[in-house]
Amino acid sequence: MTRYLLVMLSLGLLACPASDDDDSSVANDDDLANDDDTAADDDDSPVDGKRTFMVTSTGAMGGPSGADVVCSGANTNPDPSMTWKAMLGGLTRVPCADADCAGGTAAQLDWVFAPDTEYLRPDGGLLFTTNQNGIFTGYPMADTLLDTATNFWTGLDSDWTVYPDFHCNDWNSGGVGVQGRVGWSDGTGASWIQSGDVGCDSLMTFLCVEQ
Repeated sequence: MTRYLLVMLSLGLLACPASDDDDSSVANDDDLANDDDTAADDDDSPVDGKRTFMVTSTGAMGGPSGADVVCSGANTNPDPSMTWKAMLGGLTRVPCADADCAGGTAAQLDWVFAPDTEYLRPDGGLLFTTNQNGIFTGYPMADTLLDTATNFWTGLDSDWTVYPDFHCNDWNSGGVGVQGRVGWSDGTGASWIQSGDVGCDSLMTFLCVEQ
């Protein structure tokens, strides 16, 4: 009788998953009772990724650093305790001096993306993982920036260089006749950061990036 109880107890322990089992290594963990897919800290998402969100302005932002302030104070900011920067190329914010940073990052200036880092869409899904230069060139991206199709300020060419004279005077001008380069929010190719230009007096969104 004692041996029978010990065997049954052992089988019961084997049948119970560990209390901290997150099932992240199991492909069909949606069927498991202890699946944590609905938890805020769900490990099936890239929890180490940096967040992004959108905010609206004309081209007159007080430069890229002024746009950073707009990001920090925006009511759409998901975490005001963090530092945020605007993904805006200009005279004082430069991702690459030459196409796709082929010559390295020595001339990179106050750029917003870190090397080898996951970045998330505003809804939390994976957007892309940057390369060693803090840009993304392995198109297509994991997903579009937004589910809706809209232009947003970037000041960039498709090769991550600043588009000359199309950055609203380094994001200081909202005047008529001054132009700013824009991207396209539902593209997964290079057009996501360069899809034309818009007058700097226009109200457009731009991307704020967690640091």
